[in-house]
Amino acid sequence: MPRIFRISALLLLCPVGLAAQDTGEAFLLVQSNLPGSLVLVDSSYAGTVGEQRVIRVDPGSHRVGVTPSEVGSWVLSPPETDVVAVEGDTVSVTLDFPITYRIDSVPFGAAVFREDDDRALGETPVIFSTDEVLRAAIILEKSGYATERIIPGTEVINQHTVSLRPLEGQIARSDAEEWSPGSRSSKWLTYSAVGLIVAGGALAVHFKFEADDKYQEYLVTADSETKHEVDRLDRLSYVALGGVQVGLGILVYRLAF
Repeated sequence: MPRIFRISALLLLCPVGLAAQDTGEAFLLVQSNLPGSLVLVDSSYAGTVGEQRVIRVDPGSHRVGVTPSEVGSWVLSPPETDVVAVEGDTVSVTLDFPITYRIDSVPFGAAVFREDDDRALGETPVIFSTDEVLRAAIILEKSGYATERIIPGTEVINQHTVSLRPLEGQIARSDAEEWSPGSRSSKWLTYSAVGLIVAGGALAVHFKFEADDKYQEYLVTADSETKHEVDRLDRLSYVALGGVQVGLGILVYRLAF
C-alpha cells in the first residue's frame, strides 16, 4: 500500500513539474563593474545592476545594455551586446564599462606618460580609457616644473588633479612682478577665474537638468534621437564643468604663489 501511494504521488507531481518548466519565458541575469547601472533590454528599462534578480524576457534575440544611473557620468560609453534567450533558460550577461581616467594639472599643458612603457597619453587635461585597471604609475612633465608621479585609481571612474611645483630659479623677476598680488594683470586673472567658475557652474547645472529631463523621456520612448540629445547635453555639461575646474585651478595657483 505505501508503495502504491508513492507511485501515485509521483504521477500527480510530474505534470506539475513539467508545467513549471514550460513557462513560455526566458531569463536574463545582468552584471557589470558599475553597480547601480540601469539595465536596458531592447532599449527599454528592465532594472538595475546589483539587484540580484533575473529579468523575464520572451524567448529569442535581444539587445542588452547597461548605462550609468547618473546622467553625465563622464559620458561613459554604455556597453551593449546581443543575446539569444532560450525558453526556460537563464542567460548570464556581464557588461563592464571601460576604466576611465581624467588627469588634470595646475597649470595645465603637462605631458602625460605611462611609467611602464613611456607611452604618451596626451597633455593635461587628458581623458583616456582602458579595458583593465591601470597598474603602472602616471608621469607628468612640464618645462619649468618638477616631474610628478601619481598612482592611478582602481575605480570605474578615476580623476586626479596635480599641482605642479615650479623649479627653483625658473620664474624670472619680471614674471614675479607680473604675478604679484597687487599687479593689474594678476587682478584681471583673478576676476576672470571667478567669472569662469560662476558662468561654468550655471551652465553645467542648466545642461544637467536638461539632460535629466531628456533622459527620463528616453526611458519612456526609447527613441534613439532623444538618446543622442541626452549625450549632447551631457557633453555640454561636462565642458562647462571643465571650465569650473580650470577657474578653480587658477585660483588655487594664485593663492599658492
